[in-house]
Amino acid sequence: LVEGLKARRPWIDALLAVGVVPASVMITDTKAEGPLLGKTLVVTGTLSVPRKDIEKSIASAGGKAGKAVSKNTFALVCNDPQSTSSKAKKARELGIEIWSESDLREHIK
Repeated sequence: LVEGLKARRPWIDALLAVGVVPASVMITDTKAEGPLLGKTLVVTGTLSVPRKDIEKSIASAGGKAGKAVSKNTFALVCNDPQSTSSKAKKARELGIEIWSESDLREHIK
């Protein structure tokens, strides 16, 4: 880190010369809220939008996107509620709801 900053010293000096003021930003833990607060959902299968977008939607609604189905999973999100994937089978064994993308959107509203 130090060597990298030393190597970029001319750029840093130039930025300071034109008025750029370095500042640090502290990110505070805000109180999460939303209809999925405290719930873990697992996303699987081929979806109509990128998986990261769906995971962001879950997070913005207060939930967490998990990687594997477990007893702590609230719901499994996939495009085919009749899927025979290993995650869908495990969800059924554990009595976990399987939601489509539209089900997820309804719960987030």
